[in-house]
Amino acid sequence: MSAAVAEAFKRLHDQGLIYRGDYMVSWRPTLRTAVSDLEVELSEEKGKLYYFRYPLSDGSGFIPVATTPPEIILGDTALCVHPADERYSQYVGKTVVFQLPDEISQSLEMNTLIESLGLVH
Repeated sequence: MSAAVAEAFKRLHDQGLIYRGDYMVSWRPTLRTAVSDLEVELSEEKGKLYYFRYPLSDGSGFIPVATTPPEIILGDTALCVHPADERYSQYVGKTVVFQLPDEISQSLEMNTLIESLGLVH
């Protein structure tokens, strides 16, 4: 980043015209730049939602999880739950057993999750 670009960003930030935030930004990899939401064409696709359960390490039950690509469960090493989401708040601090590989991991509390997501694996 050039000094002029850095200075321009600093001025815009100081004026409150740009800011950091926790939200999605559309990115065009070929241009290496952000794209306006007005330029993004959204389309709905039919797909499958797969449900599975991770067993709690104390044997008291399971944490239900849903995902669209089931192959990603092979790489799961942690679960994050939003503590204010009533569906998952009872799992904060619990440990789960991941079947592949056979590891134990603690369910983490993440306040930055979008509340409607509830749980992320």
